[in-house]
Amino acid sequence: MGAVERQVVEQEGRPNKHLYRLTRHGAELMQSYLRDFSSERAASIPEFLTRVAFFDLLEPEERQEILQKRLDHVQRKLEYLQKAQQMADEAGATGYPQRVLAFQTQQVRNEYQWLADWLEEMRANMK
Repeated sequence: MGAVERQVVEQEGRPNKHLYRLTRHGAELMQSYLRDFSSERAASIPEFLTRVAFFDLLEPEERQEILQKRLDHVQRKLEYLQKAQQMADEAGATGYPQRVLAFQTQQVRNEYQWLADWLEEMRANMK
């Protein structure tokens, strides 16, 4: 596809070293991939973190859009966990299931706060 160039570096007494670099076309493909962040992909931590790792290749507005989509997903997950907690409380659940639910809820709250703070910081820096 012409997205990557390979350079072979000969080494004495060792196998050749292969160096790869994105072409201009490859960089465009990569940016296109990074921008393609649907709601389904926002649910995937690896998909989200991959995009964050390459934020330097995206415009500030695109970065904000990615953070907002992940934040929206996390908000829905938090609402789901809160409903589950309410159901567990009504059923009188105790013990290990409650501990797991509390742990999951705290993790999601932490991610939500992290995303909300980062998004607010980005928006403030654009003013």
